[in-house]
Amino acid sequence: MQRFHILARYLPPDAPTASPAVCSLVRAQLDDFVDGELTRHDVCDRPLVPLVREHLASCAPCTRLAQQLSALRAALRAVGARERETVRASEALRRRAETILSSP
Repeated sequence: MQRFHILARYLPPDAPTASPAVCSLVRAQLDDFVDGELTRHDVCDRPLVPLVREHLASCAPCTRLAQQLSALRAALRAVGARERETVRASEALRRRAETILSSP
């Protein structure tokens, strides 16, 4: 994310992990973090996953946001699973109906 790198440029490597500036940086990365897809490094070449974890350990608002994103993703996966089950049941019912209707 370009925004992260622009803001991170102004944070020293020893910046406190719970500050408004760090919250902004972490929130810009939360989607990828929650999805397990955060692989980038900051401008000081520090991996972001440990930085995000460290921040979440000390920041209740960002932790709440990460939990809400996780819950949303879990709910969306559950809806997707139910949708796939419905499609499979509909296809099975259609095949059964075709079999019955094609019988002499």
